[in-house]
Amino acid sequence: MVLEEFEENFFKDEKPVQLEFTLFHDQWEQLHNEIMENGWSNQEAIQYFLTIGLRTVHDLDQKEKIASGTGNEASLLDEALQERLLLESRYAVMRFRAYQFMQAAKTLEMKYNSALVRIQILENLTQKKESDSK
Repeated sequence: MVLEEFEENFFKDEKPVQLEFTLFHDQWEQLHNEIMENGWSNQEAIQYFLTIGLRTVHDLDQKEKIASGTGNEASLLDEALQERLLLESRYAVMRFRAYQFMQAAKTLEMKYNSALVRIQILENLTQKKESDSK
């Protein structure tokens, strides 16, 4: 039950969306190199890069608004935005991994329950066979 509560709270109102798109070979090579260097799955990498891309777009909008400020403010903003970018992109990958683990845990739980039922059936058959042979 703890697993269900965690899933309900962590993924509240979340529904996975399946995407399919085409990349050019040079884009795929760059992406694939990053995937291999970081030990990611393709899906984890896409989560990471989509999050980092969205955050970059939002950050550029913020930087344009503050561009008229002093150099010090812009420098502090750059540092804060870089840290935020890193944290959000890592969070996206961890969140996706948690989702994958949750799905695997559900599958394992179903298999475990199925195995328990089979064990019980086999025990009942064994008892019946032993009682029949007496």
